Amino acid sequence: MLDDAEDNDSLESINAQLASLGIREMDLTTVDEIISYVEGSIIDDPMVDELNKLLDDAE
Repeated sequence: MLDDAEDNDSLESINAQLASLGIREMDLTTVDEIISYVEGSIIDDPMVDELNKLLDDAE
């Protein structure tokens, strides 16, 4: 998913953006798993809240 540098940010750039939101640095596998989860689910407010809680707990 993040292989095409022309269309996607680098992992370093993604981690910089995450850090600006107070989220810890992640490796490419973790970022990909989160994106896959989000894309594979119908996202509603309770799901977003739970995802945010999981990310916070992972810090």
